[in-house]
Amino acid sequence: MVRDSKDRRHGRRDTFITTINYTVSTASDSLKGDTLKQAITINLSPTGVCLYVFNQVAEGQRLDLFASFFSESCTTAVVRWVKKITDDIYKVGLMCS
Repeated sequence: MVRDSKDRRHGRRDTFITTINYTVSTASDSLKGDTLKQAITINLSPTGVCLYVFNQVAEGQRLDLFASFFSESCTTAVVRWVKKITDDIYKVGLMCS
């Protein structure tokens, strides 16, 4: 991992680019989304991750992340912000929950 030199936040961000899988949690915490989707990581921090996703997501949605490098505390994350890049690509900031 490489330290992100344009970090505007106080916390550490490490550039880490790879493909991961995720599902969108449903309204009920006991029910999980069943459609596995792919995303590309941009960077990681101790408390979150920045991704490119290829389906629209909304602020406040919970995503279940599937990748061996995530700590157990970051297998579920909340969408904090979304930036539309193109009709099919969104840059997303997640906070681990």
